[in-house]
Amino acid sequence: MFGTNTKNFLLLENMLSDAFDIIDGKRNSYRYVESSFSDKKFNKINEIIKNRINSFMLKDQKDMLAMGELVLSLDHMKTGVFKESKIVGYKRETYVMAVAFNDLTHLLNDKFEKIGKVLDAFTHNDFTPKLELEGVKGEMASLIDGINLLREELTFTLSSNLSNGIDLQTDASSLKQAVEALSTASNQQAASLEETAAAMEEMTS
Repeated sequence: MFGTNTKNFLLLENMLSDAFDIIDGKRNSYRYVESSFSDKKFNKINEIIKNRINSFMLKDQKDMLAMGELVLSLDHMKTGVFKESKIVGYKRETYVMAVAFNDLTHLLNDKFEKIGKVLDAFTHNDFTPKLELEGVKGEMASLIDGINLLREELTFTLSSNLSNGIDLQTDASSLKQAVEALSTASNQQAASLEETAAAMEEMTS
């Protein structure tokens, strides 16, 4: 089909071997970029191989960068920094990993942002916001439940303090009225004693 030139077959065999080594990760460069055949049909196959290898190596380089971004994001997470990532994977395995990791960082960033807003509201004595589970489970669900429980406890404590304050205000008002009544009675009694003393002085005279 391609003629009987042994050199062409040998070169094609070496090209395919090199290509498979690159795909298997044994090599990171293609040695036959400048090679060509004496037969046009072989050269057509050669172009197909080189184009596919170039495409594969380009995706491989981009995937290496994506893995670097993933490792960097994980390092940030170790220090407590959770930012949404938008890593792009090209080969199938890297693509699946990138999508899963992006979804994870999106979820964590969203949850921590909402938690931060609720806690910030608490610091300003606003206990109306409440966190929703929205399908999360495990430790994240426990954290959200804990914050909601804290909200309920703080609200109950503030309500109790308000009720006690109102009772104290009522008691203070009653005490004030009693003191005022006692003061009025004391003044009246003093005036009566003064009148009595004056009358006794007159009688003595």
